[in-house]
Amino acid sequence: MAFRDLIDDASHMGWTSAVLGRVMYRLEDFLGLSVFRVNTRPLGTQHDSTAPALPGITIREVNADELLEAARDPALDLEPLFVREALARGDLAWGAFEHGKLVCYTWRAFSKAPFTDGFWVRVPAPFQYGYKSFTLPSHRGRGLYPAVGRIADQRSGELGCPAMLHPDRSRGKSARQQKSRLRRLLQVLCPTPGISYRRRASDRGRALPASVRLTARRFAMNRLPG
Repeated sequence: MAFRDLIDDASHMGWTSAVLGRVMYRLEDFLGLSVFRVNTRPLGTQHDSTAPALPGITIREVNADELLEAARDPALDLEPLFVREALARGDLAWGAFEHGKLVCYTWRAFSKAPFTDGFWVRVPAPFQYGYKSFTLPSHRGRGLYPAVGRIADQRSGELGCPAMLHPDRSRGKSARQQKSRLRRLLQVLCPTPGISYRRRASDRGRALPASVRLTARRFAMNRLPG
């Protein structure tokens, strides 16, 4: 990393955090560590009137029978066992239907869910965690996934979930990706008051309650046994 970047970081958060961040950056690779920054995104309960219309598409919660039926179609990347286990944990799926056929879906977890590389995430109440989203190749580029996400956010907010959690880790090798990765590590070491989260344009000016920000810190990851 450029020395001028080190000077800039030190001027904002002090030399200790700036140097320690770079040490952790190297240790991630040397010791095989993974450091994540957890973003929280507030969920609204208001309908987004600016969302583009999707003629012929119906978006709603996908029930158990529909999910098991969809699992019979290999094109939808769902397995019956996965569906049953997700439903048993209390996870919900939201999807887009065209002529009664599921063409796009996303899952929301409220307790735990698979993450990546054999890791699972444990989600503290009252948050939710989004995972396993899919759109049929024939329907991509039409804005279905953002539309499904908006409805899922709205309904989840109505169910009492104030925000969604999202772990962030940059592991790329390009200069831009490496800088993003270092910036994430520095934010872990020296966070802004509360916990940072990404805002959509409609979320600007909204703040998460202190109790929500503190609860977000209990977000944890566990590797699957075996």
